Amino acid sequence: MQPMKPMKRSVLAISAMALALLAQHYLARRVYVVDAILLYAVAAYLTVRAFAGTEAIAEPASASASVGVGWSQRTWGALGIACLLLVLSLIWLRSPAPPFFGTVLWLASLVSFVLAFIGQTACAAKPGGLEGQEALQRWELVVLGFVVVVGFLLRFYNLEFLPPSLHGDEAEFGLQAIRILNGQVDNFFTTGWFDFPMLSFAIYALSMRVFGISIFGLRMASAIFGTLSLVPFYFLVRLLFRRQTALISTILLAVSHWHVHFSRLGLNNILTPLFEFLAFYFLLKGLRSRRRLDFVWSGLAIGFGLYAYHASRLVPLIIPVFLAYRLITEKGFLRCHYREIAIMIAAATFAFAPLGLYFIEHGRQFMSGGRRVFIFNSRNMDHFSNAYHTRDPLPVLGIQTWHTLAVFNYWGDTGEQYGFREPILDFYTSAFFVLGLAYSFSQWRRWKHFFLNLWFWSNVVLGGILTVDAPSTPRLAGLVPVLFIFAGLALDKTGEQLSQTFRPRGKRYFASVTALTLLLVAYTNGDAYLNRYIGKQKPMSASTELARYIRSLGPGYRTYLLGAPRLYFDFSTIRFIAQGSEGVDVHNVADEVPIRSEVEKEVVFILLPSHLDALSFIRRYYPNGALEEYKDVYDHLMFASYKVSREEMEERQGLVGRYYQGENWQGKPPVIRSGSMVEAGLPGSPPGSSTLSYPFSVVWEGTIFLPGYGRYAFGLDSSTQARLFLDGQLLAEGGAGYVEGEAVLPAGPHAIEVWFVQRTADDRVALYWTPPDGGKEIVPRYMLFGDSEIHGLLGSYYANKGENLTPFLKRLDPIIAFRKLAGPGPDLSVEWEGCIRVPQSGRYTFETYSWDSSRVYLDGRLVVDNEHRGRDVRARGSVELDQGYHDLRVQGEFLSGWRLLELSWASPGERLQLVPSEVLIPPDICWGAASTVTRPPARDRSGRPLVADCILQWGSYGSQKGQFIEPRGVAVDAGGRVYVADTGNHRVQVFDGEGQLLQVWRGGNKAFVEPLAIAIDSRGDVLVLDSYTNWIQRFDTEGHYLGRFGGPQAGFFHARELAVDSQGNVYVADTGFCRIIKYSPDGIQLEVIGTQGSEEGQLVEPVGLAIDANGDIYVADVGNQRIQRLDVRGRYLDSWPIAPSESVNGPHLVLGDDGLLYATEPARQRFVVFTRDGKVVGRWGQGGQGSGQFDRPTGFALDDRGYLYVADTYNHRIQKWKVSGE
Repeated sequence: MQPMKPMKRSVLAISAMALALLAQHYLARRVYVVDAILLYAVAAYLTVRAFAGTEAIAEPASASASVGVGWSQRTWGALGIACLLLVLSLIWLRSPAPPFFGTVLWLASLVSFVLAFIGQTACAAKPGGLEGQEALQRWELVVLGFVVVVGFLLRFYNLEFLPPSLHGDEAEFGLQAIRILNGQVDNFFTTGWFDFPMLSFAIYALSMRVFGISIFGLRMASAIFGTLSLVPFYFLVRLLFRRQTALISTILLAVSHWHVHFSRLGLNNILTPLFEFLAFYFLLKGLRSRRRLDFVWSGLAIGFGLYAYHASRLVPLIIPVFLAYRLITEKGFLRCHYREIAIMIAAATFAFAPLGLYFIEHGRQFMSGGRRVFIFNSRNMDHFSNAYHTRDPLPVLGIQTWHTLAVFNYWGDTGEQYGFREPILDFYTSAFFVLGLAYSFSQWRRWKHFFLNLWFWSNVVLGGILTVDAPSTPRLAGLVPVLFIFAGLALDKTGEQLSQTFRPRGKRYFASVTALTLLLVAYTNGDAYLNRYIGKQKPMSASTELARYIRSLGPGYRTYLLGAPRLYFDFSTIRFIAQGSEGVDVHNVADEVPIRSEVEKEVVFILLPSHLDALSFIRRYYPNGALEEYKDVYDHLMFASYKVSREEMEERQGLVGRYYQGENWQGKPPVIRSGSMVEAGLPGSPPGSSTLSYPFSVVWEGTIFLPGYGRYAFGLDSSTQARLFLDGQLLAEGGAGYVEGEAVLPAGPHAIEVWFVQRTADDRVALYWTPPDGGKEIVPRYMLFGDSEIHGLLGSYYANKGENLTPFLKRLDPIIAFRKLAGPGPDLSVEWEGCIRVPQSGRYTFETYSWDSSRVYLDGRLVVDNEHRGRDVRARGSVELDQGYHDLRVQGEFLSGWRLLELSWASPGERLQLVPSEVLIPPDICWGAASTVTRPPARDRSGRPLVADCILQWGSYGSQKGQFIEPRGVAVDAGGRVYVADTGNHRVQVFDGEGQLLQVWRGGNKAFVEPLAIAIDSRGDVLVLDSYTNWIQRFDTEGHYLGRFGGPQAGFFHARELAVDSQGNVYVADTGFCRIIKYSPDGIQLEVIGTQGSEEGQLVEPVGLAIDANGDIYVADVGNQRIQRLDVRGRYLDSWPIAPSESVNGPHLVLGDDGLLYATEPARQRFVVFTRDGKVVGRWGQGGQGSGQFDRPTGFALDDRGYLYVADTYNHRIQKWKVSGE
């Protein structure tokens, strides 16, 4: 077959290049992708045809080698010493002794090993070697030196600020290096952050020792190593091909935006190419030269590479496969080189031995990086199920393969360390790479091309396709350089063909074209990196700039950072740049403001743009702070700072003291002093400068912040008359001596007043407290503040959904702006209650921003329904509101993830903002919710006052007559007799209205098993629902059995309630089957009302029932947390929310003649009164065992005189309340 003529080869090569550039043009524009792939395929074919047969076939040097060279006594001696030193070093490193001496022994063993092979060769070399290599020229060194200098300048320029953002991984590297510099790491043969070997961090520690502990000092190590890697890369490519190929490839690598970027990061990814080049270069050079020292250097590079980035671990896999190929294809290869290969393995073992010993004992750490990213671990397959919508391995592998191969010239990087959404290669290099890869692949039988393809495809598969979220280019650190070898090979081969075709000027002409092309490539990479990448990253550098700002403040400031969940003070970037700064992450602004600690430093609040609404709350306490805004180059706000002086904070702490002349606290106080403690003495500074004289009286007033929920004891130790008021109520009063009062109080702010009379200079007074789980002490000054207005909503916090719905925390939250709600379990639900003051009538928009579900109710109406799971969502609702006060309830349920909830509003004509604390009114102030201190009576918002008082209680735990075990149902007949379903004792007890026992019923023709509900029908008969047997038994008022209906054929499942309408029809709440069954007065089933679901008119576990005179049905729809009103046919009319509960202890309902609906709230230990359209009139009760306190109030009944009888189930008693107008 005749060889192809040079002109034809040139035409094919030029055509291939043109088609490749056209294909890349399509890919760059994201159009005609299939056409682009086809064009690339044609270009690849033309390239293979053009360059076929142009590469000479050289005889493998080992094929003719036969003479071996033995080892001298010096070599054996040095090897023996090296082995001894290594063994001693490993023994030392495993011992509890300090590892320094063991490290020295290891280094000495390496030196001895190297000395053993200086001057040693293997076999007698055949003249000319494997392929005659061109001699190194002086101009070649000059050009290489120039490329290296340019490469260094590209990596060194403005290194502190480009990239502008210090990546968190860089900062972690820096922090590990600082630990080394501070002497906190004594053994380098362990692992640190992310299981990287500590010796890897030591390189960056050395850099910061030389260049300073800064971003520049951290990144300088990478810049140096990235630049140095150009030198072995050049000689490696020169060894494989021509000097022209090496020069082109090195220039392409030097200006590559990917290589430049990772050479400017304080990360160890860039170490992988350096050790890789050294290992490959000295191996190939050793196989050519047969100098045993080359194999030593190659082995050491392999071993030290294992201390670097995880991608370096592919090198020990690539080299054995390559050597096996040479062994199979080259006769005599093993006979000539087995000793040298053994030397290389030994050198690698010596280098890696200390860390290898550590990994033998901690094997999971060695493979941790691979396990995390391997696509077929279960967690990553779950990820693919969401990302690729399949768990089938074959489709997953197909998608991963496409993503990985496309990253070179089509796709963007998915890794966070770079994240450049453009290909690794620039436009021109992409085309050259495809052509070079095609040619090299066609020549894979030649060892050098087998080596390149092995290098390329092993990294593609193991570093790309088989790793999650491919393509993450940091994992391809060992692959990227070979791309430029392919590109350089294609460009050089094309030039070689053109030079032969257009002699004698072709060589010079193509050299000029190549130079211009390389300049164009350099410009393209520079534009991509500096303009398109850096330009887009500048707005993302807020964390870095914020850290620099914190560092600039110096040690005199304490930082409060409002950045969750985007940014935390513990974020590595801040910890690295602002080392030694003191800071706090503010998840919930009301937890930190006002400052409740000793004031030792100035304070600065730093707010990200997403948190700026919290500034108004901070300013409420510290109005004189200094606000500054910091913007990026595009004038976008990065963060704002609000500085508060130490003087202002100290002034805000303490109470306001009003001093009166005389003992009666009357008249205008001549002295008003802020920042006061409760202590005796004349006010004034200096002492004796006061305008008062003895005797005088003083009132200290303000706010006390309680740190937790529970029982507090407050005491006054005084020598004269003194009083203590908490939340407006007298808690303790006394004369000389110590007096104390106790109360169970929610956490948060409470109004406090202390009244004191001082008659002489010797009088004394001090305010003490005993917090829950704490000891008695004087109330610290920093828990007291002069603001006496209390604002906020009362939050009840519940852990774990289920039977126990007792709050683990009650807290008055001044503002609903939570970025991280704390709770003891994985599940958390919170309900906030109170009022909101509407400044003007109009349409208001409310919004919740929450992770998981949240809801907002106004005057009992659902306004915002933010129902979702597993993500943060904003939801809005609008409502017309009149000026004045409105009931407000906010609910949040957090089942997973980030516990976020913010409540915002927009008044008419205003923007959306956090609902300010000033308009939130605690429930005990706005409608008299039960508290530990007696409060004013609850009032209907229409102005109709109600009063509820517990006037009687009877019963206790037991089975004797008059005792109860979990009573649940109550009914009252027209004669005032009270019927109680004593469920735990399987009986019904009958009492008069004063609690005197009249009768005990144990059933009709069958004994009661689980009597749960009682009702009085229109004939005055008593109906008893036995939930276990499903029978509804009928008795007269004397207990005579009259009959029964229902039973097993009724098909109830845990029925819980009975109700009777004005026609005598009986309604049964079939709780388990989510329906209501209607019977005639004679027990004939008439109708089934409701189906299971959450739509209007549907039910989930209905419990309480009440029927009004019109036949409307009120049902406590427990599963949907609402009361529904249905018409006589079961059609939906209205609904409003109720507190969460469970069906066993579900809420029960009763209608009064006054038009009000009464409902128990068992989980909240109280009952609530609604108007018939769901408006809250009032709530009474709290948890406990005292009078008026409950433990799961369930069933209840109302007589015609306004007396309410409540089954206090877990207190095993009945309570009688009087509810009436004031």
